[in-house]
Amino acid sequence: MTDPTVFKHWSELAKTAPAQFERERREAIEAFISSSSNQGLLRELQRRADAVRANDPLVSCQQLGRMMSEKFRDLHCGVADLHGELIELSLILAERDVKGTVRGEEGILSLF
Repeated sequence: MTDPTVFKHWSELAKTAPAQFERERREAIEAFISSSSNQGLLRELQRRADAVRANDPLVSCQQLGRMMSEKFRDLHCGVADLHGELIELSLILAERDVKGTVRGEEGILSLF
């Protein structure tokens, strides 16, 4: 769980020193993105989020919520596809005979 003092720090900074808050926010985001192996994707998502943040706060919150829902839906679909592929692989491997072959629609394929 996140330390409540971290939220308190960011909240106070946003209220008392908005320019410093924005600078530190960007630095924290950049540090996080730079440490990732998915920098391109994260930079694009951040670019989209920054564009949305330029709107009215309520509208921004709604749009960011939709963006997150889209990404979670995409992730769910990817996991479901992977699950299907794993089931297919399990079925193929279950058909393997003692000699290390797989019996499929196109004959026998040696695995070794």
